[in-house]
Amino acid sequence: MQQQLERTQTEAAQREHRMFNDIAEREHRLLSDAAERDRRAGELEAQREQRLLDDARQARELDAQREQFLLHDAKCAREALLADVQLQRDREAQREIYLRRDL
Repeated sequence: MQQQLERTQTEAAQREHRMFNDIAEREHRLLSDAAERDRRAGELEAQREQRLLDDARQARELDAQREQFLLHDAKCAREALLADVQLQRDREAQREIYLRRDL
C-alpha cells in the first residue's frame, strides 16, 4: 500500500512537471511567435516607409523634369517669337528699300 501511494505521488509529480513543461513550451512559442510578428511588422513598416521615400523622390524628379521641359518650351517659344519679329523687321526694311527705289 505504501508503494502504491508513493507511485501515485511520483506519477502526480511527473504529470505536474509535464504540465509545467507544456505551459513553458507554449509560453515560449507564443513569445517567439509574437517576436516574429513584431519583426515582420517592423520589416513591412520599413518597406512602406522606403516606398514612400522612393515615391517622393520620384515625384521630385518628375517635377524637376517637367520644369525643365517647361523652361525649354518657353525658351523655344521666345526664340520663335523673336525670329518672327526679326523676319517682320527684315521684310519691313526690304519693303522700305523697294519703296524708296520706286520713288
